[in-house]
Amino acid sequence: HILHPKSYERYERPDQVEAVALAALPGLAVVHHDVSGELGTRLWLMTHGVTRAKAELAAAGWGGDRMAVLATAGHKGIRGSVGISSTVWDSEADAIEFLEAATDALGKAVGKASPIAGKTAFAFAGKGEYGTIERRGDRVVVIIGASTAAAAMAQVDEVFKAWTVKRR
Repeated sequence: HILHPKSYERYERPDQVEAVALAALPGLAVVHHDVSGELGTRLWLMTHGVTRAKAELAAAGWGGDRMAVLATAGHKGIRGSVGISSTVWDSEADAIEFLEAATDALGKAVGKASPIAGKTAFAFAGKGEYGTIERRGDRVVVIIGASTAAAAMAQVDEVFKAWTVKRR
């Protein structure tokens, strides 16, 4: 509503994504979760080197999201935690625009992007941690902080199955 005041007047609400702990991450619980929104998504892309024009276009089709940090209870710091973002887009075309921009951003933040055969997905490796971004239809899931590439893929798969989306 900050970026599109008329959507507030129409009482337009975002799709809601619910974060839950994952069996693929035993011993880790959701220690923080929030919604980034279109503005937060745009700012995250720009923070990681995506041009303003491309970030605005990529975030414009935002329909809803949930980002979460999973860690052990009482965990301090970023090491050993896993960051997850699950986004929903107004259309599949909007999800594709975001996937392209976010892949660029993750390449700068985590490490070089490598396409994953047979999927609309990319893997990232850097400094002892792994990440993945994958699109399925109008949804895009990002994992950062996995211990192995295989673990990142399993975690993404589980997020698509376990994190529910309530469409508005």
